[in-house]
Amino acid sequence: MRCLIAYFSGTGTTETALRMLSEELEKQGYEVSLARMEDATLKRMPIDPRGYDLFGLASPVLEFGTPRIVMDFVRLLPTAEAQRTFILRTAGGVASQNYHASKALIRKLRRKGYPVFYERIISLGSNWIVKFSDQAVRRLHEAALRKAALMAADLHEGRNRFLRSGFWNGVLRGLVSFLGTRTTWLIGKDLRVSSACTLCGLCARGCPRGNISERGGKIRFGLSCIVCMRCVYSCPSRAIGFKLFSFFAVPGGYDAGKALEDAKKAPSSGEGPFPPFLPAYVGDDAL
Repeated sequence: MRCLIAYFSGTGTTETALRMLSEELEKQGYEVSLARMEDATLKRMPIDPRGYDLFGLASPVLEFGTPRIVMDFVRLLPTAEAQRTFILRTAGGVASQNYHASKALIRKLRRKGYPVFYERIISLGSNWIVKFSDQAVRRLHEAALRKAALMAADLHEGRNRFLRSGFWNGVLRGLVSFLGTRTTWLIGKDLRVSSACTLCGLCARGCPRGNISERGGKIRFGLSCIVCMRCVYSCPSRAIGFKLFSFFAVPGGYDAGKALEDAKKAPSSGEGPFPPFLPAYVGDDAL
């Protein structure tokens, strides 16, 4: 059995969760292939899920919804005939506020012949505003391993699973998502480069939207930013940051791999911040 998963990961969290799921799917007998959505949207290579036994999409929740790069990727997909499809999302919080995040994406996929039968959100930490403690990340990591195993078993058995947000919560979050995903370019224009910049070009090469360029010895930001934070956290000189929205970036930067390594060394309990959703989330594998 063959499974293709197309993914977008701004700072590595989604990719980390996806690799957990891939390992569990391989235990179920699947040959798993991973493809970066940006390779398709930036015209580097086409991605065709037809002919696979299972097709998945993985991405973070941004603005309570789906990043524009994911919607752009779906527009590029060839029309299929009832391709079995699932969705994996990552988020700083797994609660009803984010349960509506994939609704527009599911509708768009269905219209192109990719009916979604399963969706799940996994949390491994936060790379926005508040950085979770090592103890919290450790507990989330342990829960994610269990949930990835459950998800792989569910997908193999063909079980249906959808997140329910409630009518009014869905209306509110849908409106916020609609407005948010269409105004992130404004936040992106707030990005600034300090004198520490060495013009190494890493930010321009790594931007999933092709939104960063170097002209006249200066780094320029275009109008396609989705505020994935990749450039902010990957800059080796820590030269990229926000002017007005400086509180978006967590103190000390964010590295998904290092966060998990630090969490593994941490005691099972300790000082916060512990996010409010954590006790229910780690204690109930149905969430």
